[in-house]
Formats: sequence, C-alpha cells, structure tokens
Amino acid sequence: MRKIRFIKSLNFLEVFSLGVSLLLGSGIFVIPILAAKASGTLSIISWFIGAIFSTLVGLCLSELAVKIPRTGGPYAYAHKVFGNEIGFLSGWIFWIAYWMTTAAETIALSFYINAFLPQLGESSIIIAIICFLFISLINFFGAKLSGEVEDVLTLFKLLTLVIFIVNGLFVLNPTNFTLHNLSFKSLSAIGSSTFLILFAYTGFEIVTVPEGEIRNVKKTIRRAIFLSIGVTSIIYILIAIAIVGMTSDYNYTSLADLANSILGSKIGTLIALSGLITLLGTINAAVFGCARISAMMAKDKVFPEVFNHMNKYAVPDYSLAIQTTLTLLAILVLRDFEFVARLSIMLTLVVYLVSCLAAFKITSPLFERKHVINTRLTPIIASLLCIIIMLQLGIVYWVAFSSILALGYIIYLIERHRKIKRTSFF
Repeated sequence: MRKIRFIKSLNFLEVFSLGVSLLLGSGIFVIPILAAKASGTLSIISWFIGAIFSTLVGLCLSELAVKIPRTGGPYAYAHKVFGNEIGFLSGWIFWIAYWMTTAAETIALSFYINAFLPQLGESSIIIAIICFLFISLINFFGAKLSGEVEDVLTLFKLLTLVIFIVNGLFVLNPTNFTLHNLSFKSLSAIGSSTFLILFAYTGFEIVTVPEGEIRNVKKTIRRAIFLSIGVTSIIYILIAIAIVGMTSDYNYTSLADLANSILGSKIGTLIALSGLITLLGTINAAVFGCARISAMMAKDKVFPEVFNHMNKYAVPDYSLAIQTTLTLLAILVLRDFEFVARLSIMLTLVVYLVSCLAAFKITSPLFERKHVINTRLTPIIASLLCIIIMLQLGIVYWVAFSSILALGYIIYLIERHRKIKRTSFF
C-alpha cells in the first residue's frame, strides 16, 4: 500500500478561504430571512449570540491546535486526549457529518440551478451531481489546486455579499428598527431566531483539519480561525441589519428574492449567481476536509487501512473515492435537504462538544501552560451551549444519531480485534 506524507502546500489565504466557505454556506442566502421572520429587529441580537458561540468554540479549537498539531482537526484532538474509543467515535461522527454536508449542499445546488433554469425540472439534480463529481475530481490532484479554487470562489462570494450590503444600507428605513411592546415573548422570539442562525455558524473547524498540509501551522491556524469567524460574523450582522432596514415584510424565500424585489433584478441575479458559487465552494471545502479525516483515522489504526492510501499528489485517493460514492448514495436516496442538513449540523455539534471537553482537560492546572485559553470557563460555557442547541432538535434526529453511533461502535469493535495500538495524550 502506497503511503506518502502530506505536503505542506497550503498558505494562510487558502486555509482562511476554507473556513469562510463552510461558514458562508447555503444558509447565508436563506437563514437571515427566516431569522428576521422569527423575531424581526431582535434577530440582529441573535447574530451577535452566534458570533459569541463561534468564538468560544474557536478558542477551544485554537488551544487544541497549538498543543496537538496533527492533521484531522477535532478527530485528532479527541483521539490524542481521550484515546482510541472516544477518538474513533468522534472521528466517525465527524467524517459522516462532512460527507452528509456535501450531500446537503449538492441538493441545495440543484434548487439554485432549477431557479435559474426552471425548464430543467428534476434534471437539475443531475447537473448538481455532475458539478459535485467534477469538484471531487479536482481534489484528486492535490491540496494546492483545491485551495486555489477555493480562493477564487470565496473572493467572488464575499464581493457579491458586500454589494448586497452596500446597496441595502442605502435604502434603510430607520422606523423598521423601532421596538414595540417588549416582553417575555420577545425573549422567546430571540431564542427561536438564535437556534436558526446557529446553523449558519458551523464550519470553521475545517481550518484545523489539514494541519499536516499547512505552512507555519500554529500561527496560520489561529489567524485563520479567528479571521474567518470575524469576517463572516461581520457579514452576517450587516446582512441582518440590511434586511431589517430594507423591509418589514419578510415573506421572501431567499436573499436573492429580496434583492430582486427591492434592489432590482440586476442585484437579485448577482446574488442568485453568488448562491451558486457559494454552494460550489462549500462542496469543495467539505470534500477536501472529509478525505483528511478518514485518512488520519486510518493512519492511527482506528479505521480500515485502505483509507490511508495516497496518490502521487499526496491525496488520500481511496478515501476520496469512498466518500464520493457514499455522498452520491445519500443524494439519490434521501433527497431531503432539510433532514440531511440538520442531521449534519447535529453531528458537527457533537464533535464541537467533544473538542470543548478535550480543551477543558488539556487546560488543567496540572498540565502544560495555556496558549490561547486563559480560563477553563471558556470550554465549560462552549460545551453547555453545544448541549443546549442539540436539545432543540426533534426525536427523529436523535434516533438517526443513535443509529450512526451504534454502527460506528460496531465498526470500532471489529477494528479493535485487529490489535489497535492504544494511544493517550498524557
């Protein structure tokens, strides 16, 4: 079996682009409208809460990235801190979350294609699948090419969103920001919109996944995590302000629909095109990260060895091929964007929770000095927030999660009988 070490080919801009791509996914074009519909002007507060949540989890991941600089991100941290069993289950959940995210974004891409070319009808899913397969093919040729593609897609996406914000701020109506009859019901509305927008604030963990391929890794990861969270938070908040200021009627299906109605067809078309570009970038980032997760699990001997095979471009090609097949099956069998998206978010939050607990453990006064986190209160609050958010999901998602966990544990037991080497951080 051919095994090659990862090549350090990614610079700061490419890593930052990965983070922005998963943070600014399909949700940016839908969730701001839904959040405004849920709590109106108060939805702006929800976006600030989301930024705080992301920052807290980002602090935990940064601390882990400095102390455990290994490819695999949250999986690698869980494996090193808690050992094989928890490490495997965390990696298993993380891996499935990524290829399910890819499936959800591909389904969403078919919706956008259908909006542009309604005459395609059901055939739009075929075009979306072809785009997904093409992106997967690009990833076979190395992290550098994938990263450069991400740079271009991210730049276009950011520019179009800035155009929407600038144009929206010029038509603000100050009376739309007036608050009336604040009550306990208002707080409930904030909670409702906060739950919605937290879906948009996951994805920044991708920055930590390709550590073995990043130049000047410790400095780059810390900067990329906080800059990606910072930039996207500013964009989210400004978009929320623009939406509330532009209209008090939130009966729009997407940001493009709103822009088309208020700012004109040219801006509306540009935002719709940005939606397509955004989805391509998100798919690329998820495909890229997913392959690295399973490759590191195989390298640590907690996953079948076949996932550790690499081609001449230092890409885990077998892993990439397997995840592409599974993603394709999920697209064809499920075809339910909301279910797949919500489940992938839940799985990601479980991974965040394990990472926060790992950060809590390694910041113990008995061990090494702290690098990023100055208090253990940070991972405690972040962990509680993860649990609170997960508890908002319905029973169907918990049943699906339990099934995934049970299947993963069976696979782990099978692999353990192949004499998994025990590892521990301390």
